[in-house]
Amino acid sequence: MNDDPGVALVRLAELLGAELRTASVEGSTSPASSQARIVRVTQDSRQVQADTLFCCISGTEQDGHMFAADAVAAGAVALLTERPLGLGVDEIVVSDSRAALAIAAAEVSGRPSEHLGVVGVTGTNGKTTVVSMIAGVLNHAGRVARSIGTLTSERTTPEAPELQRLLAEMLDQGVTDVAIEVSSHALMLHRVDETQFAVGVFTNLGHDHMDFHSTPEQYFAAKAKLFEPGRCRNAVVYLGDTHGKLLYEASGRTMVGVSLDQAAELSVGVAGSSFLWRDTPVNLRMAGRHNVVNALLAAESCLLLGLEVDQIAQGLSTLEGVSGRFEIIRFMTAGGEAAAVVDYAHTPDALEQALLAARDLVTPGARLHVVFGCGGDRD
Repeated sequence: MNDDPGVALVRLAELLGAELRTASVEGSTSPASSQARIVRVTQDSRQVQADTLFCCISGTEQDGHMFAADAVAAGAVALLTERPLGLGVDEIVVSDSRAALAIAAAEVSGRPSEHLGVVGVTGTNGKTTVVSMIAGVLNHAGRVARSIGTLTSERTTPEAPELQRLLAEMLDQGVTDVAIEVSSHALMLHRVDETQFAVGVFTNLGHDHMDFHSTPEQYFAAKAKLFEPGRCRNAVVYLGDTHGKLLYEASGRTMVGVSLDQAAELSVGVAGSSFLWRDTPVNLRMAGRHNVVNALLAAESCLLLGLEVDQIAQGLSTLEGVSGRFEIIRFMTAGGEAAAVVDYAHTPDALEQALLAARDLVTPGARLHVVFGCGGDRD
């Protein structure tokens, strides 16, 4: 990383292919001669500090240009904007401020992903479990790994400035690898632009986020963006999913295909699953066939990151599972032992898989009771 504090504002303008201008409060403009150095990039005016570049995002509900004056008052030394605002500070005017934000954020943070083994996991279901598995296996093997996603962030994938800042902080702390949940929103809204992925993982595609993508085809196209040239060096795809197989066959690049058949001698129970992966025994402490698939995706990813088969198998066997993800709670009743399963399933496909997995655990004569609901404000 670059130890020099900040990045010259003129350098950011060059990277963005835009002219740096100084806009006066009277509305006239002139070429900027600013020597400002940017140490922070944000699209949130409440987070502005000294030496901050404030990016004006035209959102679906709010227009960030409306908060530019607040940002300047709070100390922003320059604006990244889609139109001249005339607030008396330097401006970089671009056609797409979201795309520009990602470039600026990565540059100011020192492009940390270039120095990390970053794995991006996308798909409708399974992202949280897979990133947790990858980080857990890597840590067990002696690497220093972290994960970013639903369990650590307000959004599944943080906005570009927060993501780049997190990666930079992790790099400074000695982290070697990071597994990131990559949502379709993040791919469409440029949150992971300029992040270099060592491995991209596709879990599956189901019905979700139709309030944002409008059609299943658009949703799939958004997920597929992770595997475009230049995004990730390697790819792992679940072939048991129709869209995963389509991605595998149509991508035009080499991908590692994963299927449940690769788990030989599979045995599934309440205590977990056991199987052979690449002729090596794995004892997974997580129930459900879907978790076996998640483990296979994580295993192939770690293999691409340089771990040995034995290291990966041992690491998978130590994992305890993710809270709230097909989490089994055992308890006693007047009629004997019972078990409850707590799961995050919130899509038709996820609920179906959870029920199938739960049915596998039900002994003859026992009953399966289901309680489900949804948070609303979604499609």
